[in-house]
Amino acid sequence: MWSLGSSIVGGIAFIWGAPWRQGEALRVFRTLQRATLGIALAVVVMLFVYPEAFSNRLAIYSETLDPRSPTSELVHRTRDYPLKNFLDAFDYDRWPYGYGIGTISLGGQYVSRFFHVRPPVAVWKAVLEH
Repeated sequence: MWSLGSSIVGGIAFIWGAPWRQGEALRVFRTLQRATLGIALAVVVMLFVYPEAFSNRLAIYSETLDPRSPTSELVHRTRDYPLKNFLDAFDYDRWPYGYGIGTISLGGQYVSRFFHVRPPVAVWKAVLEH
């Protein structure tokens, strides 16, 4: 699903960014058309060369991605699971403080690396030692 979504967004981005006045957009359209045709051809070849493996994968995808299937994971993983976890974070009394999830320490690592300064923990240790 991520690959399909990424390819759609990437195709739209290529078309959006193509210089329309120089005629480059037509080349982008043709390239995307050829890529789509190549993928479809590869799927058809897979269907004839490895029919059992292809049908097994197709059955798994249809069972897990079809919203009407009782074993569907599509709605659960894209909407229900993230929403439940997001709302569960607010069940704690002190949720604004983060409960030590490590965001401060990670941010300190990147700040110290990019700006060539000492990490905040080292600064506080130095202040407390003096």
